[in-house]
Amino acid sequence: MKELDPTAASFGELDAAASRLLAGLGPLRDADIAAPSLLPNWTRGHVLSHLARQAPALERLLEWARTGVETPQYTDRQARDAEIEAGARQPAEALVADVRRTAAHFRRAVEELPAPAWDATIRPFTGELCTPRRILVIRLRELELHHVDLDIGYGFHDIPATARDIVLDDVLGYYAGADGVPEFTLRDRTGAELARFDLDSVHTGLLDCVQVNLAVLADHAHGPGTHLRLGAPLRFAWWPGDDGLPTVDPPLDVQLDAAGRLLGLRPARRERFARGDLPDPARWGGGTHYVVADAHDMPWLPYHGQEHMDHSFLLSAGPGGGHVTDAYRVETRWGAAVPGAWVFSPRELAGIGPGEVITFEAVPPPPVAALPPTAYTAGDPDTEAVESYLAAYDACEDRALAVERLTAETWLLARTRKLHVKYRALHAGRQEDRAERDLLGAWDTVVEQTYLAHRRVARGRAEPPGVVDRLRAVLADEVKVLGRAAPLPGAPGDAATGPAGTAGRAEYEALRRRVAAVAATVLGVPEEPLLSGAEFASYASFSSFRLVEIVERLEDELGHELGGELVPENLRRVDDLCRIAR
Repeated sequence: MKELDPTAASFGELDAAASRLLAGLGPLRDADIAAPSLLPNWTRGHVLSHLARQAPALERLLEWARTGVETPQYTDRQARDAEIEAGARQPAEALVADVRRTAAHFRRAVEELPAPAWDATIRPFTGELCTPRRILVIRLRELELHHVDLDIGYGFHDIPATARDIVLDDVLGYYAGADGVPEFTLRDRTGAELARFDLDSVHTGLLDCVQVNLAVLADHAHGPGTHLRLGAPLRFAWWPGDDGLPTVDPPLDVQLDAAGRLLGLRPARRERFARGDLPDPARWGGGTHYVVADAHDMPWLPYHGQEHMDHSFLLSAGPGGGHVTDAYRVETRWGAAVPGAWVFSPRELAGIGPGEVITFEAVPPPPVAALPPTAYTAGDPDTEAVESYLAAYDACEDRALAVERLTAETWLLARTRKLHVKYRALHAGRQEDRAERDLLGAWDTVVEQTYLAHRRVARGRAEPPGVVDRLRAVLADEVKVLGRAAPLPGAPGDAATGPAGTAGRAEYEALRRRVAAVAATVLGVPEEPLLSGAEFASYASFSSFRLVEIVERLEDELGHELGGELVPENLRRVDDLCRIAR
């Protein structure tokens, strides 16, 4: 389910779409308004009346988010249709003024929505549960598609690339979850199949700039949530940095090894390229290629022309040049890096390099049930690595360099811990517990304090005391929290409820396959991602009605009623249902 963050860029897309629409309405007269639109049985007046009435309807959802008091978008379909019909009979001048006035009022309501309200849960007229971020997509989609429906000279090819991609992702997500939709392939004007990646399934805020696009490939190949397997192991290791200080940022070979072991991505071809020689994907066998090069050379990033670091992106051939996909998300002092897709000419891409380009072969990843989360504990060799790492930063005489490097290091360490905790929760079929949340909060504090220390030192002021000691303390605390076991309830070998021994494991696996088959049939998705731990809710076809259908069909399949607490938080994955079914 597509959502947009409430950023200046998102608001700018809404403003631009509304401006394009209103500019096209100026010449319309009463006879033009009464003429048919491209929608069956609707005049242009009906389309404009719908757009005018939709804006306050969406504002009612914003009010729901702001106050917590349920305020439906429409009372019912009959009331919605009556509003549209009444508005469609207005003269052209009044109707266009209504569209303009309601669009401006909606825009103010969006901008004034308090920050906490953006995380509230609401339910649009279409029935899905979402946050107000979804409203931004709905409004942009309606402005663009109904502009086309007016048949006033604005076509799909006129929608700018960013808005087009947002709308297309949303529409394709709807079709993926709808019943009775025939299979189709998306192609460009030349007939070439377009490579498109769903970035919404990837927890972009938990991954570094090399991992994140491996995550996109893994979820694309094996299903939503596959990328979380990167968080299964938590070790502490460091490598020598270029400036003599140790770094926890793994070399590319280590990242690729993890992709093969955990994500089901096996490198099939790998080659280095020089600056100006980035391979043309069309001549390199087509498909999508994973590229790692210097972020300094990548024009879609805030690092462009500012800072040197390894960064990944996905590259495929398409109309207009090379199609770049990059799911990385971070705030920098030069602006924000946000997930997205861009098209660049060969000349624009020629400035990238040197680097490496890799293609992957998809192989089955290990199932979540067979990949328990593991974290280093007191006495492990990792604890020795921690001390040698901290000692290097303590002893560094160039304090400006040491503290600057620690800002990036603590940021990487915090993201790795958040990914591990997310995987622990996935594996155990639960939310993060209090101790884990407190630990992640402590990591956020360390990141903030280290950054503030860096800013002070960069301005020539004294280094605040305790920078390395705070990092040492949170690393010691995490051994106590994350070193304890995080078993999967009901998984094979669970001491409390799981089947023990070979026969028990075989019986449990047979049950898992029966449950996955039922869920896959109801959701219209493949079984393997479900067996690998994908949550039902990660699919666009999922809803509360589908969940009830899964439970009822499973009861019919097994021949008995399911016991336990049949509440949504206990019914998120195949293994949750297995635990209850036993």
